[in-house]
Amino acid sequence: MRKWKGCFLIFTLFCVSVGAVPLGAQMTDPTRVFPLSKTARYSYEPGFGDGRSFGGERFHEGVDIIAPKGTPVRSVCNGVVTNKGWLTLGGYRIGVTDAFGVYHYYAHLSAYADVEIGDTVSAGQVLGYVGSTGYGPEGTDDQMVPHLHFGLYMNDAAVDPYQYLRQWDGK
Repeated sequence: MRKWKGCFLIFTLFCVSVGAVPLGAQMTDPTRVFPLSKTARYSYEPGFGDGRSFGGERFHEGVDIIAPKGTPVRSVCNGVVTNKGWLTLGGYRIGVTDAFGVYHYYAHLSAYADVEIGDTVSAGQVLGYVGSTGYGPEGTDDQMVPHLHFGLYMNDAAVDPYQYLRQWDGK
């Protein structure tokens, strides 16, 4: 445990030094929405910076939103699909970059909606569906409880999305 506390401090100092602090007014844009419908069953807690071990010691760069497999995942913002495909750690994932340059990362999807790299998407548009993919070669599934891993990045630095999720969730 002591090792992780020191690493978290270094990680936090790194994030602050590269500007991974609260993003500001662009995140309060009234068009932004929570990534799952408010009628869906879901739960989430702070988890940014927690230790992870699959694929080597690392930090959790997002918040996990636990929800039933197949729950629609919505774009939180207006933007452009800039990534889509398999990642060993994230499984089937999709990324949307907004007009402010903030990258929104949605991972562990069970399937994609009809969106492709280069498509313009609107806040609330379905991008895919909650799943449990990842932690292995393409197609690996059910290594974890179904959930959406949601991450935010600015200038390639991870930003803790928890406060924004709470805001968009109305909590």
